[in-house]
Amino acid sequence: MINLLRDQSAPEIQFEAAWAITNLACGDYQYVKLLLEHQIMLHLMEVVVASKEMIVKDQCLWALFNISTEDEACRALIHNEKYVMAILALLGIYVDPPDAPIPAKKKIPPAANPSLSVMRHCAFIFCNIIK
Repeated sequence: MINLLRDQSAPEIQFEAAWAITNLACGDYQYVKLLLEHQIMLHLMEVVVASKEMIVKDQCLWALFNISTEDEACRALIHNEKYVMAILALLGIYVDPPDAPIPAKKKIPPAANPSLSVMRHCAFIFCNIIK
């Protein structure tokens, strides 16, 4: 499933793989644990950053949200500077880390207009981070 998620040549298949992961991520903790053992958060974030399809980004964000609701340890995993910065950039918000030699706007191209659903899933993720 991870290989299908990472295949940029077939956005429809990427979406379906992300959807399956989203459903697994809201199931029993044993499924979430298995996903985490396969570094699913890293793979989902790679797709959020790299995909040109907003619907694929949205489904990956939904999966990340489901994982972040599981417990404190899962929230801590997504509370990672690179992940937070990528999600903010998706929303068109650029924040420079204190030690950044180049302003973020020059490093990350502006995001396409995010859909309402993408904005909602980003808000849900951030709400879980600050719990």
